[in-house]
Amino acid sequence: MTPEHYLITLLIAVLILLYLTFRYKNAGLEKEYLLLNSWYQDLIDFTHSDRIAPTQTGFGAPTFIFSHQKTNSNMVSTTDMATGYSFEYGQPTTPKGNPAPIQAGSVKNSSSDETIATVSKDPDNELKGDVQLTGKMGVYTITTEADADLSEGEAKIYGSFNGEVIASRASGFNAPVIGEPRFDGNETIVAAAPAVVSEAVSTEDEPPSGATFDKATGAAL
Repeated sequence: MTPEHYLITLLIAVLILLYLTFRYKNAGLEKEYLLLNSWYQDLIDFTHSDRIAPTQTGFGAPTFIFSHQKTNSNMVSTTDMATGYSFEYGQPTTPKGNPAPIQAGSVKNSSSDETIATVSKDPDNELKGDVQLTGKMGVYTITTEADADLSEGEAKIYGSFNGEVIASRASGFNAPVIGEPRFDGNETIVAAAPAVVSEAVSTEDEPPSGATFDKATGAAL
């Protein structure tokens, strides 16, 4: 039987005893009234004893740390230039807001999209974790779970927050893509003239017909 079911059963028993107590009192049955009233007080004392374990409600809001500045929120927004951040939960509490223990070593962290963000646990403080960002833009959820049952059973509690990675400020243009040239149909495309290759004339050879060269300098005469 879970603590919730146990408390509901006790509440029903208390209501029944209250009804019978007032009925016997009004009927003049003093002995029965005193007996039922004693049982009622015993039940009240039992429900306020340490024999009923407190019920966990989960983790509170985490504390996030960015560049040595702390902020409390359930939404973390970073740019694609950020590489990560850390977070820390406070001590889990009961429904009345009182601190309550959890099973040592039972805390686990997970990311809904590890292509955007991954998460790890601090080896010295399992309520503290570290988020590593890949640089990919998008949204993700970091979930933390723990076992609130200190015995052999299991009673999971959860804490979570959402995150998003958005584009940072533009830093410049990329190289442009150049399109094909356009023509209006009136241009005449002129093919380039073939290059003329001149052959060097050796002064050691006989001059061409009609030309005279100085054999010492190679200059035309």
